[in-house]
Formats: sequence, structure tokens, C-alpha cells
Amino acid sequence: MEPTNIISVAERLGVSFAFLMLILFGFAKAAYWFGDKVIIPLTTKHISFIDRLEVALEKVVDTQVELTKSCKQILNNTRIDLPVLETRNKEQKNDRPTD
Repeated sequence: MEPTNIISVAERLGVSFAFLMLILFGFAKAAYWFGDKVIIPLTTKHISFIDRLEVALEKVVDTQVELTKSCKQILNNTRIDLPVLETRNKEQKNDRPTD
């Protein structure tokens, strides 16, 4: 649109409408700038953070699985059956000297 056409439209519709269009145009430009300079880089960084977090969480899960296996193995190796424990207690009582 040529500048003379813009002026004639502004004169026909009124000065307030022209200011309103100017303000709306400024908001639109600001929104595009905000999207290009803030939102898109922020989204890109956030997605890369989530990707790195996913990899880190997979490592944590693998480590927890290994720790659980180790704890179960230690528990199984140190577990004493109850009948064996009772027998040991009886033997210790019988081995005590009586006064």
C-alpha cells in the first residue's frame, strides 16, 4: 500500500483508528521479536536439557538396579536361618559352666 493510500484511509476512518492500527502493528512486531529472540532459543535449550536429563536418568536407573542386585546378594550371603540360630543359642547355653 502506498503512503498516500494509508493517509487517505486514516483520514477516512479517523485518527484514533490510525493510532490503534499503529499500536497493533507495534504489538505484532514485538510479538514476532519476542518469539524469535526469546521463545525459540528457550524452547531449544529446554529440549536439549530434557534430552540430557533423560540420559542421566537412564544412568541412575541402571546404577540403582546394580545396587539392588548387590544388596540382595549381600543379604542372601549374610542371612542366617532361624533353626540354625536356635541351635547355636542352645549350644552356647549348654557350654556355659554352672556354678
